Amino acid sequence: MSCFKQLCTHHLYASKVFNDLHESEPFVLPGLPDRIEITLAQLPPEFNPSRFAMRDHERVIETESRAYGMVINSFEELEQEHVKEVKKG
Repeated sequence: MSCFKQLCTHHLYASKVFNDLHESEPFVLPGLPDRIEITLAQLPPEFNPSRFAMRDHERVIETESRAYGMVINSFEELEQEHVKEVKKG
């Protein structure tokens, strides 16, 4: 997973900005250093509540919090600002 994907996943679940949106309604991805506007239809399936149980995601977060670190597949030169944000968290 890249730093960009990690940040998107974290901030989307934390903000729940996608909960009450129509599939074609655009919104800004929260918590990113860049302004990126997408629609619910453009999100991966794991953000569709009918396909993904929130409790499963909460278990993932709990497990990650006990980990010693994480492996991220990234080209730091391409996503420098995203790397900085991931390091902050």
